[in-house]
Amino acid sequence: MKKTKRSQKIILFLLTCILALNTQTRGFAKNELDNEILTFPIEDNLKLENYNPDDLRVKQLGKIELNRVLTKSEYEKDMKNFVNYYLEWQAYLGNSTREELEKLAEELLKTSDNKTVSDLNLDFAKLIANTHDGHTSAMYEIGKSCMPIKIRIINGDYYIINTTPEYEDLLYSKIIKFDDIDTKDITKRLYKYTSAENKYFKNTIIKDFYLYYGDALEKENIIKNGELKLQIETDGKKLNKTIKMIDLPDVKINKYHYENTDFSQIIYDMTDIAKDKFIKNDKMRYMQMKPFHYYINDNNLIIQYNNCYNTDKDNILENMIEKMDKDVSQNNVEKIIVDVRYNTGGWPTHARELELALKRYQLLNPKLEIKLLTGSKNYSAGSFFVDGVKRNFDNLQIIGENTGGPSGWTTETSTIMYLGNSKLFVKKSSGVRRYDYTLEDVVHCSNLNKRDGLTWYPDMFIENQIQDYAIGNDRVMNYALRNQ
Repeated sequence: MKKTKRSQKIILFLLTCILALNTQTRGFAKNELDNEILTFPIEDNLKLENYNPDDLRVKQLGKIELNRVLTKSEYEKDMKNFVNYYLEWQAYLGNSTREELEKLAEELLKTSDNKTVSDLNLDFAKLIANTHDGHTSAMYEIGKSCMPIKIRIINGDYYIINTTPEYEDLLYSKIIKFDDIDTKDITKRLYKYTSAENKYFKNTIIKDFYLYYGDALEKENIIKNGELKLQIETDGKKLNKTIKMIDLPDVKINKYHYENTDFSQIIYDMTDIAKDKFIKNDKMRYMQMKPFHYYINDNNLIIQYNNCYNTDKDNILENMIEKMDKDVSQNNVEKIIVDVRYNTGGWPTHARELELALKRYQLLNPKLEIKLLTGSKNYSAGSFFVDGVKRNFDNLQIIGENTGGPSGWTTETSTIMYLGNSKLFVKKSSGVRRYDYTLEDVVHCSNLNKRDGLTWYPDMFIENQIQDYAIGNDRVMNYALRNQ
């Protein structure tokens, strides 16, 4: 039983990061990682529910040594290979141009002496950030070290929501400065490593990764000698505190395959190794870490839709909808609350499947209220779900924060590039999906709160505050549940 749970966790991890790799490319060296460059197309038709988790096998192929100093030749080869491939095949350059990216790459190549693997990864990130495309990125889910605190950005300010035991006295404090630099200026500095369509998803990437793993802050000379100086405000008092970073091991590169199948994947390990060192589980009151699930509370049907894909034989959306149909028919459901705050994407067809099920319920009961809960983690197919529901449903209210994904369009991940000198991976996008409102109900779609098209603006903006994190309250869900 323990083995099965571990296998399912690995499967969920693989798709959550959207790094499913088809490794049937021809011409591999004896060890795939010995190649100077490899590209892995993402398998669009991947159906993990067809595989038995007990048959999953893992083999370590190598590791990424972020502290290793690259030779000038190694840095230049990987940078040039990246730029040549990226500019040839990256579908969306956003506000940038090919010429601008080539010029930036030339400037970076002039600084190739004594650079580490971590430096090269951040140089890739700096280049990619110019595209403002959240589906393309360097490796921001790894680091040489991590903080002993976890931070949330609330209304632009930094708050500590979790700590290791030795820093428990800092829990729920506000951070005013890092090393005498105001936190708002820290955010601006980290934007240059962050590729996303809007500031909401950029802030999500920053809080989850760049304010946890120390590499970018070290490169900015804010973390020094494995320590970070903080100015904290707690109970109306300001105090200075120095925290020590947690050193992390080299990053494993694994190959996953199922016995008696031709399916295999190469992926780097993004497991949060330090997770168990923290005193809290980061979970809000109504949050469950399942791909999707539902429950009925009084006359409310509450659906938490975290992933737009099936993860295994026990998590298939079609099966959930079939069970949900029966429960809705047997209960007097007056309101449907769909929580997509943590949905970072997957397959648009999966999102459409849930949308059509909800539409059936409203056709049978036109008075049915729909409450859609959104947040800055909502992205990609998750934001497409918001788009479809907003266009096609009556009695709908969006509650929460701005979405991380733009409104009416999205790019999509297609390929992972592996660079053999550094053993780094880079993700690129293949195209743009759009809804053309001119081909549909123009009158109905003319006032969808789209505004600049960079995000979905909620009808009722509500953001959980630090007090809510302290007591496990969820004011967004509470507002949706209230009787009007």
